[in-house]
Amino acid sequence: MDIQFILIMLMGFLLVSWLIICYIKYFKDLKSYFIKNRKDVLVKCENCGSEYSVSSEEFYNTYFSKTKSVNKTKIKGMALVNEPEYLSVSKKFNCPHCKTKCFAQIINPMQIFQENKSIVMQHGIKCLIKMAIGGLIIIIIMSIPISIAEKIRLNKVEQMKQERYENFKKDYGLK
Repeated sequence: MDIQFILIMLMGFLLVSWLIICYIKYFKDLKSYFIKNRKDVLVKCENCGSEYSVSSEEFYNTYFSKTKSVNKTKIKGMALVNEPEYLSVSKKFNCPHCKTKCFAQIINPMQIFQENKSIVMQHGIKCLIKMAIGGLIIIIIMSIPISIAEKIRLNKVEQMKQERYENFKKDYGLK
């Protein structure tokens, strides 16, 4: 197999790996930011109907959720913007009143969404910039051995041409 092909495959693997790492880091950073800087969330138990507050750490550490949302397209300035409108969002929490782990509906999910939208966008833009810079660094670093391999290949081709030319001259008695 050609060394250039192997180097290009390695570069592709590194770029995809960098993309996955940035994706995971984005969500981990966002989660840790919200856990540090978020106030308690008010929820209503779907089992017993009682309302209680949940800490931001508990809120962002639960994975089971069910949502009902409608996407509405709005005109903002010169652009059409498609934003979800959450009708209901429920997550599993331990209810302090009925002492069971059940779904609790989040009260005012749109308010939480609107408060966090700018923070999510800021983190997203920072992550895209880091992703682009890291990708460029990977491409620049990998272009060095690829160009060296290309020069070696061109030298071999030139050497083979020279050998053929010498053999041609020798076979036909040319000077």
